[in-house]
Order: sequence, then C-alpha cells, then structure tokens
Amino acid sequence: MSHNTVYVLILGLIVLSLSGCGFTEVNAKIEKMERLALHECNCDQVQLLSYSEESFSTSAYLEIIGANDSSLENIAEDINKVWRDSISDYSSIDKITLDFINKGEHSAILIEKGKVIIDITEEH
Repeated sequence: MSHNTVYVLILGLIVLSLSGCGFTEVNAKIEKMERLALHECNCDQVQLLSYSEESFSTSAYLEIIGANDSSLENIAEDINKVWRDSISDYSSIDKITLDFINKGEHSAILIEKGKVIIDITEEH
C-alpha cells in the first residue's frame, strides 16, 4: 500500500468519525429539548417530529400533547427560557414550532432566534 493510500484511508476515517460525532451531538440536543420541554410544560407527551440543519437555517417542530395550562404562551416562554439556559448552542436554532394539542385543538407557537413571536390557534 502506498503512502497516499494510507493518507486517504486515515482522512476518510477522520471524516467518518467527525460526521458520527455531529449526529450524536444533534441527537443528544434533540433528546434534551424533549426532556426539558416535557418537564417544563406539565403535559402528557412531547415529541420532536422534525429537526433540520441546512447550510444557513436550523429548524425544529415539536408536538406538545395535553398541556395543563390555559396560557400556552407562558408555557412556551418557560420552555424557551429553560432551553436557552440549558442547551449551549440553542441560539443556533433559527425556528422552532411548538404545536400544542389539547382536546382536538391545535395552538402553534413559533420561536424564532430564541424569541416567542407568534401564536396561531387552529381547530382540527
């Protein structure tokens, strides 16, 4: 085996290990987001339905089922604060949609760049 082949193999292994590390970090962040949201909202279930990291944009969509508070905006503010305080690279997430589902009603609250900005309620 030539020296160039060895270098290429070593470089490939380094790239693979870094790629796997990125996936592990993202997965750990997602699990932490779900766990913190579940604890903060006093609800039945929190489920991340999508998480996307693209070149210039990162977004997440979570369903929060059975939240027991009449002020979903307050819950969103509390979740946002605990994420901001507990997740080191939280500010890198551009857009997070929290879809609160309770008794057949959906209330979507949008968090952009760490700020709760929109509350849209829909009946399904």
